[in-house]
Amino acid sequence: MPGAITDVAGLRVGHHTLAARATGCTVVLCPDGAVAGVDVRGGAPGTRETDLLRPENVVPLVHGVLLTGGSAFGLAAADGVMRWLEARGHGLPVGPVRVPIVPSAVIFDLWHGDPAMRPDAAAGAAACDAASTHSPATGAVGAGAGATVGKLWGPAHGMRGGLGTASITVAGITVGALMVVNAIGDVLDTDGSVIAGARGDDGQPRRSTDALAAGVLPQRLIPGTATTIGVVATDAVLDKAQATKLAALGHAGLARAVDPLTMHDGDTLFALATGRAGQAADLSLLGALAARVVAEAIRSGVRARAGCRLTAAPSTPAAISEFAHQVDEARQRAVAAVGAPDQGQRRFQARARAPGAGRRWPARVRPASTTAPRTGPRRRPPGSGRSSCVPPRPPPPASRRPARSASAACRTGPGHRAGARGSSARRRNPPAPACAALPAGGPAAPPPPWVR
Repeated sequence: MPGAITDVAGLRVGHHTLAARATGCTVVLCPDGAVAGVDVRGGAPGTRETDLLRPENVVPLVHGVLLTGGSAFGLAAADGVMRWLEARGHGLPVGPVRVPIVPSAVIFDLWHGDPAMRPDAAAGAAACDAASTHSPATGAVGAGAGATVGKLWGPAHGMRGGLGTASITVAGITVGALMVVNAIGDVLDTDGSVIAGARGDDGQPRRSTDALAAGVLPQRLIPGTATTIGVVATDAVLDKAQATKLAALGHAGLARAVDPLTMHDGDTLFALATGRAGQAADLSLLGALAARVVAEAIRSGVRARAGCRLTAAPSTPAAISEFAHQVDEARQRAVAAVGAPDQGQRRFQARARAPGAGRRWPARVRPASTTAPRTGPRRRPPGSGRSSCVPPRPPPPASRRPARSASAACRTGPGHRAGARGSSARRRNPPAPACAALPAGGPAAPPPPWVR
């Protein structure tokens, strides 16, 4: 399908690719403003200014969309886009100033080279300087410079992704898309064949879902390390709710071209409506066209990469081993940056690993299922009558303790046979002294300290 997103009237596209490392940023400019929406479906997105695109929020227009590499660090490039637009008088009027609205999304491309090299504000401004209405370059350029695909068994088994674009015009309405393909899954052609994707240990290509069905399980995936992001645009007249729905319908094209989709992808799709056609269109028609151009833009992005062909990808064991070594080093640097847990965290972790961790009750009142069967009357061991968190109750003062007669004391002796209540009391309290131990005819002995 020929065409590009710049076929939509009112849009310009510019790239900036860093020379020191395979990364960069791409900007879609609409200086006069465009109605926008967004649909974020990935489990690990990296975005900026997406909440204001919700239909219930008051910001009516945006002035550009930034797609960038460098993970969350790359969001700094949006500052340069905002300054570039502000210097030229574009933006939302807010009091004495104009504030350009530039939603953004990122991909993770820090596998290659020095991860400290990533797009910044200067890179964003450079992409704006390069923006034009001509058909933009595709493949290893801008935000797609460091993109990879087929990473279900790790980046060492993947292939290169890229940036692609496509458009279609029907009944005077143009719909275009620009996509950055950095997926975990494979990129599929219209007939289901793999254009670019995962490779086995021998370096030969294989379809990821076929390998999974055969019992070849993937390694533990790292969240946030794969994303397919993009922009779908039209010159039809839409409001914010319709633009948001257009972004959601465009995700169907992603499902057609990328397989499998995982929770570790941060898939984000923006929608822009410039309104230059001067007419509304049926949203179902626009959604069908949006899904079509999204899928074709994804395919064109990996086809344009010089190393995207299956036979051209590095496939020797030495090359795979070297790439895996680089990935391990990057992972170790990330762990070192987080730092070791402090003393409080270590103490909490030690308690969590201790046997019986998580009990919410003292040992003496555990449920019956957690204790050994009891063979005799229940008595409190000396000195451990209560939990350490509950202070023992002091005995009542002597003036409040009723005197007991000798006959009453005898009724609690070990040889006395009590009813139900006496049996219960005997289980709760140890037996009192025998009658022979009491002085004949004298006052009753004070009750033992454990009697309440």
